[in-house]
Amino acid sequence: MTSPSPEPPECCTGARLDQSRVSIVLPTHNGSAYLKEALESCLHQTHHDLELILVDDCSSDDTPVIIDGVSDPRVKRVHNQHNQGLARSLNIGFRLASGKYLTWTSDDNLYEPTAIQVMASYLDEHPEVGLVYADYWNIDAQGKVIAPGRLAPPTALVEYNCVNACFLYRREVLDQTGDYDPDTALAEDYDYWLRVSARFRLAWLQTPLYYYRRHSSSLTNRHGFEAQQRAVEAVRVRWVGPDHLRFPSRLSRSLGRVYLDAAFDAHRQGSWRQRRIFLLRALRYDPRHLAQRGVRSLMVRSIARLAAGLETEGV
Repeated sequence: MTSPSPEPPECCTGARLDQSRVSIVLPTHNGSAYLKEALESCLHQTHHDLELILVDDCSSDDTPVIIDGVSDPRVKRVHNQHNQGLARSLNIGFRLASGKYLTWTSDDNLYEPTAIQVMASYLDEHPEVGLVYADYWNIDAQGKVIAPGRLAPPTALVEYNCVNACFLYRREVLDQTGDYDPDTALAEDYDYWLRVSARFRLAWLQTPLYYYRRHSSSLTNRHGFEAQQRAVEAVRVRWVGPDHLRFPSRLSRSLGRVYLDAAFDAHRQGSWRQRRIFLLRALRYDPRHLAQRGVRSLMVRSIARLAAGLETEGV
């Protein structure tokens, strides 16, 4: 599905996998305004065993000078000879990655100092999870916090990009999901998370670990919010809708499983209405769940409560 990406420089290929390392890819194009801050937030993490892969996408400002001026031995540099765009630049960067865990960030955003450590520890402790993501703070052009950015559970991914900008995933995710798709410009990340969800479990950390900068020269503002929303909707329709029959079968099964887990969680918490909603969505995306005795029991209870008019939580 994805277009082939340019090969990285020959001298940089053949990276050895390190079982404790985190690889951060940072693509940039004319991002000199905030690039130094972004670099420092990556290199000053409490998780020290990391590498930072800088991909300069043919910048015409001071970006190449800033990149070449970094002396930290954990930094790898690539200077594209021609403008490749975000998706191809990400693919170039990840081909150099040697880490067990992978992520990427933007040249105008910042990590909390403990962000990588917290997310890596979560993946260490939850081997069933392929990708973890976290809440964030919105900041202005000067770096002042203006509002919290609270995300949503993985079940919301069918509606919008609930993963957003602070995340970490296993190398297996890259190996099985493949490259970022250059044909999904302005929604490269959303397309990727949907593809990841077809094979792996996602988890949400409800704590802010990232600073997302709102400013006039951001990617969204340069291309326009409406253009980005059109790109996101095109990706959503491509994978999700308008009805479940258009899902790739693996993604449909994955979403059914996610909603079924949410239904059982709601049942344990006594959230009867949420239990019914999530159960119906699970069966919509994968009707085969009805073959499970526990699912049929939940369905019977939900129908009985609905028939009795018991709609109040906890009744």
